Amino acid sequence: MTTRMLRWPLAIALLTAMAGCTHKSEQQQLDDLRDGLQYRGYRHFSEQGLPIAFAAYQRGGALLDTPPPAPLTADDICMLHAMLSYTALSANKLLPAIAEADLLERDCAPQGRVIATALRSVAYERKQWPQLAQQSSDSLWKNSADPEGDFATLVMLHVVMAYAAMQDKRWESVVLHVDAIALTVRAPWLGELARAGLDLAEHRYLDGLRRLKRLSENPGVPADVRAELQTLIQHVEAESGDLDSNLVIARILTRFMWQAIKQNGSPVMQQAMQFAEHQAKRFGPDALRQSWRARWTQWWDGLKARWNEESDSPPSSRAAGTAPVVALV
Repeated sequence: MTTRMLRWPLAIALLTAMAGCTHKSEQQQLDDLRDGLQYRGYRHFSEQGLPIAFAAYQRGGALLDTPPPAPLTADDICMLHAMLSYTALSANKLLPAIAEADLLERDCAPQGRVIATALRSVAYERKQWPQLAQQSSDSLWKNSADPEGDFATLVMLHVVMAYAAMQDKRWESVVLHVDAIALTVRAPWLGELARAGLDLAEHRYLDGLRRLKRLSENPGVPADVRAELQTLIQHVEAESGDLDSNLVIARILTRFMWQAIKQNGSPVMQQAMQFAEHQAKRFGPDALRQSWRARWTQWWDGLKARWNEESDSPPSSRAAGTAPVVALV
């Protein structure tokens, strides 16, 4: 074989070797994201920009001769980080979602760690980093003094807010909460079912049907779920999408969320889920949000009390329940 003939095989082998060398793990990709200019620029902007924006708001109030707002506290900053991360995640803006969650954990630990880690878990899943997503989700409970209680509470609140979002027909929020539930109970097909509901709600019937068909043929989806999806597919096709298919998806989704939690969750979580279902049936979406503020307050106060017992540092001045409610509404 001549030298010229050898060039192509050698070039292909070299490119293959280079491709293998450039493949990065999920953790390396996350490290690159955090080391990148976009992440660092956004994080710096958020750190410096929130107080500046609030100062401008105060000046605007003075010009309008309105009572000045209360000073911006550390607790307010925590609330804003949680809100911005959740909002970015809802819009599928993953870099700011991760950056805000990182700031929330840094500035608001230990209570903020639970919320920040939950938000990052969904962001990692959407970045197609499944191992990091699962590790992040699992890490929520490793260092908790009451892992069962914290785990059950967080899942329960995601379920209730998913119910409320379905009733409001806010399917982007449904997808976010169901993604979080799917991670915690290791049932990734739940998120795809929620996305099918979003497709149908936005009249993308072909996209929704494709998702449903893929789910109905996926051996990782429970057999009874696949059978029910086949029936739904036939119904949607027969009506040419001319029915409120997303409401049918909502009924199926709520039932199978319960089934996944029952099969994979702890007894504490199952009891919490039953209570959440009971509350969801009794109240509409607005009442749900209001009634669960008290539950968030109780949980947040419990975290603060536990933290203060374990530390000699002074207690946080956080207004009970503020950040978690904003993070999930």
